[in-house]
Amino acid sequence: MNENPYSVTAHDTRSDGPAPMAAPQAETETKWPIEFDGGFSQTWSVVVPILVGLLAIIAALLMFAINLWVIDVDNQLTFHLTTTAPTIFGVFSIMAGLGARGAARMIRLWPQGIEIQREQVETIPWSAITGIQISDSSSPAAPHEKVIVLSGADGEPISRITGKIAKNESLQNCLKHFTNRLSQIEAPQGANTKRPVASQASRKKGRRMAILTGLGGLLLAAAGIFLPLTAYQEHQAALRLTNEGVAGQGIVTEKFVAPNGRTLRIRYAVTSVDGQRAEHNVEVDEAFYDRVNQGDAVSITTVPDDPHISVLQNGEVISNDPTDNPIVTGLLGLFGIVAACFMLPMTVLMWKGYDINFNNGKFQLVPMA
Repeated sequence: MNENPYSVTAHDTRSDGPAPMAAPQAETETKWPIEFDGGFSQTWSVVVPILVGLLAIIAALLMFAINLWVIDVDNQLTFHLTTTAPTIFGVFSIMAGLGARGAARMIRLWPQGIEIQREQVETIPWSAITGIQISDSSSPAAPHEKVIVLSGADGEPISRITGKIAKNESLQNCLKHFTNRLSQIEAPQGANTKRPVASQASRKKGRRMAILTGLGGLLLAAAGIFLPLTAYQEHQAALRLTNEGVAGQGIVTEKFVAPNGRTLRIRYAVTSVDGQRAEHNVEVDEAFYDRVNQGDAVSITTVPDDPHISVLQNGEVISNDPTDNPIVTGLLGLFGIVAACFMLPMTVLMWKGYDINFNNGKFQLVPMA
């Protein structure tokens, strides 16, 4: 039988301790404490995610070396799928494992207060809790999780309940009942409620997150502009080369091996009819690389008035990377613009200490947990 951590028994109302509160149903039908098991396992919740994350990062590093020095992958999509993607997955998995260390293992509700069992046990009397807030987790490692924040008299958070247990609707309903602050979480139909004010702690946390979100939004906005513009320019150059291209000559200025030790490349210079000069750095096949030297002339197709548009007539290795496709690049740019349009306004809200929560089919502006 669990021992009541408070100074009074479950049904003793004569103590000077925190006043007991009635359960959601008749107290005579309630068996104290009301328990909620978080289903926490040290092995599966902490150890396994951290180990999986470490293995994913190690695998990504191995694939990075293999791609560069063994199989010489030219396809950037394949390269990132085998290196960048496992690295991101590994980092998030480690973050999830470390974050789970602070998750609630067990929660017990007593007439006098709440008992939260983590690595250590925390007890909070109901009289110290003035409100609760239930929101989605802001951790990128656990975006599907919920966070329950218990607030004190000054509106500042006094405890947070995280982990799978925070998604338990029965627990949420009991907390709403015990704190008698249902209006702070879900306003009654037709009620004229005042928007909750962000606390100082919410603003501090919001500003930290706003800096990262703002930088990410600006980078995505820049990519959203740069990628479609680059795709358009490359498309126009390809059209001009097809419609206006003429045979010409370029002069090899350098031949070299790329840093991966395998890719063969040359630089050649092109001079237009009006004296403009441009250099091109291209990958070539082994046979072509072996027969040209610095200073040699190479056959090219170019646009007479624009030396920046040029291609070797033979020997050049044409990339088959999907990201070189103007349509794919344009779609990536569009994604960047859409993401930036969401992240930049969120930056302003976060800076002021607010977040957007989605409950019961409605978006709500709430103080950041």
